[in-house]
Amino acid sequence: MTCGYCLAELTRADTYVVRTNEMTEVKCGKCTYVLDTYAPLFESAAQQADPTVIARGPNGEIRFLPRTDAPIPEGFMRQELRTLAEKDAFEREVNANERARHESYMENRDRAASMVQERNRSELRARMQHMSQFGKDFARTAIDQNNNRVRGRFDAGFHIESSHYNASNRDGEVSERTNWKRRK
Repeated sequence: MTCGYCLAELTRADTYVVRTNEMTEVKCGKCTYVLDTYAPLFESAAQQADPTVIARGPNGEIRFLPRTDAPIPEGFMRQELRTLAEKDAFEREVNANERARHESYMENRDRAASMVQERNRSELRARMQHMSQFGKDFARTAIDQNNNRVRGRFDAGFHIESSHYNASNRDGEVSERTNWKRRK
């Protein structure tokens, strides 16, 4: 970049920025000539969204309300998630709860399945006494593959739709508020 006033060859380190509420200026570090001017972006230009409203019960139960003005069920407390950080933290909380429920379910299922598996394997080992060598090798390979089976990772996949989708990738709303016509 070349300064239009002192004609000095400038690198980015040779310039500095002056910001005010009205504008931002990039100036030459050698002669303070204004190289570039632009208007800053204001937060008010961002589209404001309704908060995500949930209802929390005394025992930790969570209910999702269909609208921000929906009535809160008896015994529940209203909680508004206004910022992306609050919504992300809530998503992590729900996903962690669902992961814990899934792990508990899998432990119980594995405990019940291990009894059946042990019985089936003892029957298979008894039958292997009368098998050919090829049959015995095949049965051992099947047992080894079953023992070394990798479980898929669980992902609850919970997300707040308004944080991850916009009008370009979600269907419009159909409700009394939109006179029962699809509106984005």
